[in-house]
Amino acid sequence: MKPIAILIYSFVLFLLLLFIYWFLYLSPFNIPDLIPNTKIHLDGVLNFFVTLPILIFALKSYLKINPSASIGNLVLSGALIIFVAKTSEQITRVFIFNDDTIFHSISIIARTVILCTIISFFVAFQLKTKRIKWLLAFIVLFIAIYDTINYF
Repeated sequence: MKPIAILIYSFVLFLLLLFIYWFLYLSPFNIPDLIPNTKIHLDGVLNFFVTLPILIFALKSYLKINPSASIGNLVLSGALIIFVAKTSEQITRVFIFNDDTIFHSISIIARTVILCTIISFFVAFQLKTKRIKWLLAFIVLFIAIYDTINYF
């Protein structure tokens, strides 16, 4: 994927992430942090539902331009989009909103990029191979590994 395309998708995602931050924490709407009666953070859900369509759209457009692109190139492009957008958002939060410390922001960036790279792999695999059974097997395997790690 061309660097300008990565920057455009990253900028759009960055603006959407800043809007979510403003909507949840700075707006006068007084929105709770957690979804009622659950332990699910609303900002994580909204970030996921904003990031996933951007990834799908970006990787689909990359495949239309370059149908011979490998799954690795698609995953790398998705990871770069997420990295640039999330890094920009965290820099903005630290220096403009004085929200987090730098070390906490680096931790957030690392965790988000790792998780979104895995999601980018799932999206790239589905777009490239169109094998739903293998995709479901990868997702089940990922959940099993994640639950095993969290158990210990």
